Amino acid sequence: MKRSGLLFIFCVCLLCGKPTLSRTINLKDFGIKCDGIYDNSPLINKILKGKINRSLIIFPEGICNISQPITLSALYSTIEGTGGSSTTILYTGKESKNIISLADSYQSHLRGFGVWSKNKLSHGSAINIEKSSYIFLEDLYLNNTDQKYQNIWNSLSIDRPNFVYVSKLYAQAQNDAVDVSGSGVGSTFQYDVFIDHSKLSDSSVGLHIGGGIDNVHISSSEITSNYINVLDDNSISNFKNQEIYIDSGTVCDQSTASNIIINDKLCDTRNYGVVSLSGPITGSKHGSGIEIVSMPNCQVIVSSPFIDGNEKGKILMRDKTTHVAIK
Repeated sequence: MKRSGLLFIFCVCLLCGKPTLSRTINLKDFGIKCDGIYDNSPLINKILKGKINRSLIIFPEGICNISQPITLSALYSTIEGTGGSSTTILYTGKESKNIISLADSYQSHLRGFGVWSKNKLSHGSAINIEKSSYIFLEDLYLNNTDQKYQNIWNSLSIDRPNFVYVSKLYAQAQNDAVDVSGSGVGSTFQYDVFIDHSKLSDSSVGLHIGGGIDNVHISSSEITSNYINVLDDNSISNFKNQEIYIDSGTVCDQSTASNIIINDKLCDTRNYGVVSLSGPITGSKHGSGIEIVSMPNCQVIVSSPFIDGNEKGKILMRDKTTHVAIK
């Protein structure tokens, strides 16, 4: 069995046997006010200082203003709101930083809240996951549905993962809705990101696989109305990518440029350099369905039942050394 399959089984086992949480902290009981006015930063950073261990942290319903970023490190813990559209963490600071950072963490959950920025940011992410193992993200709204808050730079950034699972994510951003990179190549922190039942839209790039990642799987999702819907390259981390799978239930639609652009110039066929595309790829306004810029001697497998309505055709081959298998 392949490594990714074993990890998926291990993940299910972890979910079935969650460790007992030793304490519950309802932030409302500690003076947090999600009224859209009060600055909660000093209290939140005081309460969440240090490594959170076997704890349930609950954000109340409403708009929870913060003027400073939140940095977390968690073991066997859950940080949750009352729902992706009912608890909103609103960043009011003007510095372009990651709004919520989870680093050096293990078997922990983030779920049930949104993250917006009041001011326009020029870099950083709404949520940044870094060098962490067995992290589960669910029911997150990183999409600035109120147009006056459409200001975040990246929605979700995952760097140096060791199994990160994302479900029910609704993401929009100025730059990347979701970006994945693995600058920990050669360590355990470069493996396995699973995304399902999500919508990545109205961004510069919907899903950006930016270098150094082994195994990215996206299923039962919609990637739509981005300038580029899916980009596979080495621009975040200057390393090759390995094994990218977009399943038959994922639709890539209505991009401005090509729907899917593959530009992994460092790809290595000996290390499973493969991109597999199985879902509908439609409606590029000014590009192709699939554009292969560079993937030297590596493999693109196309089993999509429907590649149509793309202005410049189905597949544009710029790298003639790429092995394309159409099934």
